[in-house]
Amino acid sequence: MTPSRNGHITPSCFSRRHFVAALGATTVASPLLAQEPEPSTPVIQLTGPKIKLGIVGCGGRGTFMEKLFRQHGGYEIVSVCDYFPEKAEKVGATFGVPKERCFSGLSGYKRVLDSKPDAVALFSPPYFHPEHAAAAVEAGVHLYVAKPVAVDVPGCRTIEASGKRATEKKLCFLVDFQTRATGYYQEALKRVHAGAIGELVFGDLYYHGRAFDRITEADDAEGRLINWLFDKSLSGDIIT
Repeated sequence: MTPSRNGHITPSCFSRRHFVAALGATTVASPLLAQEPEPSTPVIQLTGPKIKLGIVGCGGRGTFMEKLFRQHGGYEIVSVCDYFPEKAEKVGATFGVPKERCFSGLSGYKRVLDSKPDAVALFSPPYFHPEHAAAAVEAGVHLYVAKPVAVDVPGCRTIEASGKRATEKKLCFLVDFQTRATGYYQEALKRVHAGAIGELVFGDLYYHGRAFDRITEADDAEGRLINWLFDKSLSGDIIT
């Protein structure tokens, strides 16, 4: 797959390299990094039609990443879905997605795939990632999956199989795992390997993060979906 003769990237011919570069720029642009891109970071200049993007999951992370996709400028959000219809419609209204392409329910992701996007970004609870990713690859679309990719070993094996299948079909399969690409972490690792803190014989790790507020204490199915971060079955527990 190569750009067309006029140099424009069309939905039918944009390559893995173009999609990787564009998503890489989206991740680097994240304000969570709290730093300006390093001088060596390439500036992606896309011309021609935008990549048609479907969004699965319109919660906090999904909404945050959707804004970055839009800010990047190389993407057009053409369909969204969330289990809760009000969330899907709110995000759809924000990004100009027609109401008829704002889907809901557990099968809403199938409707997103039916809308024929070029790529799909998965921000649903991790429990659903293996099923959603496999369906996206089978549909022949490029894929961007939020971390964690699954909540158990069988789920990870399914993701692994989907990744291999995506490679066979010449599809891009990316995971939203920005920490390893962050300059601060890379520099710290270099210094540790260079002996900056001496010989490492024991490690004890603490993770400091903001507190998450429980929206509801309901134990019903929908309450669990709202609180999926606190549900081990749906989230894989904190820091899977």
